[in-house]
Amino acid sequence: MALSTKYTSLRGFSLIEAAIVLGVVGLVIGGIWIAAETVMTRVKTSQYLSHAGAAARKAISAMQDNSAGHYTVGDFRDLRNMGIYDSSWTPAAGDTYITDPYLGFNHYGYLYRPPNGQNEFNIEFYGNNWNDLPRQACIDAVKMYWDLGNSVQWARVRVMIGGYQSIRTAGSGTLDLDALASACATPYAYIDATYRDY
Repeated sequence: MALSTKYTSLRGFSLIEAAIVLGVVGLVIGGIWIAAETVMTRVKTSQYLSHAGAAARKAISAMQDNSAGHYTVGDFRDLRNMGIYDSSWTPAAGDTYITDPYLGFNHYGYLYRPPNGQNEFNIEFYGNNWNDLPRQACIDAVKMYWDLGNSVQWARVRVMIGGYQSIRTAGSGTLDLDALASACATPYAYIDATYRDY
């Protein structure tokens, strides 16, 4: 009696099939990565707006505090030392700016309480390492600083490009959202906000 042997043919993935599977997996991972990065940026922007807004409100209150006497602060490191900005904001070595711990924006400005009563607070800030401000963070920050203008007698919030004024917003005017979005999309834009008590 003859013995018969049966062979089962096992077929594996071809190179093309393996490449397709890897491509799909890569797309899924890439999509998750981009979504997570977007969410993280939104969280950091929200944290920045919360803390920067609180600090600006403290600075405006200090500007309006007539019992505090007369002084001039032209160094944001001193505003940090005064407790207006908290200790998580990093002071620059050998310069007058501080950097927020959320988006890495560099902040300059001054707080004046001169004898003539023309009190003024100014803040301007630039993107991380002096690069571009993220567009949405720029828009959200301008809106936040714009709203703070309701608590003072005069306010101006501007998006500046190369030292020139791109959008001007006065406290009594209307914020032009189209112009704001366009300005914030421009490379090397930075934000300048000034508040006066006169």
